[in-house]
Amino acid sequence: MYNIQELYRLNIELEGLLRVIEQRDSEEARELLAQKFKLYTESMQQLLDCAKTTQPTAGEAAILDEIKNQEAVSAEVISESVAAEAAVAHEEHKASTTVAKAAAENARSLKLDEMLSARQSADLSKAFTLNDKYRFRRELFGGSDSDFSQTIGLIVQMNSYEEARDYLLHDLCWDSHNEAVEDFLTIIKRHFQA
Repeated sequence: MYNIQELYRLNIELEGLLRVIEQRDSEEARELLAQKFKLYTESMQQLLDCAKTTQPTAGEAAILDEIKNQEAVSAEVISESVAAEAAVAHEEHKASTTVAKAAAENARSLKLDEMLSARQSADLSKAFTLNDKYRFRRELFGGSDSDFSQTIGLIVQMNSYEEARDYLLHDLCWDSHNEAVEDFLTIIKRHFQA
């Protein structure tokens, strides 16, 4: 039986691995990418096979459509990225020095999420993954993409995390103990710390 949460998790891992390869290519990262992509496609196939035998509800159909779109985008991005990165990696590997290798080893010790958040938090619009955007739109903005975008636009213009937090908790009346709100605030905080 398929597991939607597992598909979401694998999708996030694939995105993260692509970003790792983009920053510093390695055989280990490519092998892990291939393994995760295989698991993702197998799980996706199980989902699609199950969908053929049962009639989904309207909500399930919308989720299935989104997953199909994500799968198509992920497959295209992965194949293009792997080919381009292989050529770049070959050239970079020839030119690498001992210092570059030491830096790469040091960078490998960082957690994937730390690397991604540090790189993306400077540009708030890129700090949210596709899954983040979907989750926050659904849980915090009543499904409204325009409300989400307008809020991000306002936050970008603010001078501090405290100002943004005050706006979200007091003006939008968000509950600071809500897990989605806490996760949203964490991303906003990284933006102001970058």
